[in-house]
Amino acid sequence: MNKEAKSDQSDNILIRAFQRGDAASFRDLYARHKDPAFFYALNLTRNRYRAEEVVQDAFLGFLKNVQDFVVSGSFRRYLFAAVRSRAIDERRRRKTRREEPFREEIELFEPRNGQSDPGQAAELRSQVTRALLALPGEQREAVVLKIYEGMTFREIAALVDASENTVASRYRYGIDKLRIRLQRAAGI
Repeated sequence: MNKEAKSDQSDNILIRAFQRGDAASFRDLYARHKDPAFFYALNLTRNRYRAEEVVQDAFLGFLKNVQDFVVSGSFRRYLFAAVRSRAIDERRRRKTRREEPFREEIELFEPRNGQSDPGQAAELRSQVTRALLALPGEQREAVVLKIYEGMTFREIAALVDASENTVASRYRYGIDKLRIRLQRAAGI
């Protein structure tokens, strides 16, 4: 059994326990998925506060319907679909189709323990963050889901309602743009 299947199985056990009244199970499920969901929402909304609201709404939607929730497949895919849907709804409520520029200074990546040069590492994390946030939304979404969430092109395609070839193209173009931006930042 691969790592993702074990995680899905563990999530399903937590969901069943929560449905039987074990509140600690929800806390564990929330702790496991809140950061990846926030990272995904941030890349969709480009605003820390809206991302927090979107994730909160997605979890609240799950909580409201938890007794009717059928445990099948991946909770992560369910959660990401809910986050994506709520982010799109939030953009519609603001009546805008264009992405806002990302105005806040935010770190998408946390420093790892034991890094040899925290100053240089911090600058690299900042460069990667700026390059990632500068990508067009669909490309950024494909890159985030593929690299940071480990989803396959098939899983991403199902989530964003696009063909696998479209998702693969968005990913490839996004990676190419990231490479160019990071090379420029490094003076290469």
